[in-house]
Amino acid sequence: MFTYLLQNSLEAADPEEPHVTISGRVWEKDHCFVEVEIFNNGTPPKPEDIPNPFVPFYSSKPCVTGSGLPIAQLAAHKDLGELLLEPIAGEGTKYVIRLPAHV
Repeated sequence: MFTYLLQNSLEAADPEEPHVTISGRVWEKDHCFVEVEIFNNGTPPKPEDIPNPFVPFYSSKPCVTGSGLPIAQLAAHKDLGELLLEPIAGEGTKYVIRLPAHV
């Protein structure tokens, strides 16, 4: 899961000045979960396009399979967690992965 998310973030980062950060913490709303955020400073998706990257074989890039994010989302769900994509206007895109702390 993390391999796909990091690869996607590196590919999506601003080509002029690429920036990717990874952070983690205990989820503030439920201490039984950990939360990992992966941020890239590439152009964020429009709100109406947020579901698209999780559709198998969808890709906004030519010559790629579009399977990485659906696989990452499936892996999060299989571990009883979730994977969210959050556009941050004027800054970039953030993936939020929440997983049970016991996994």
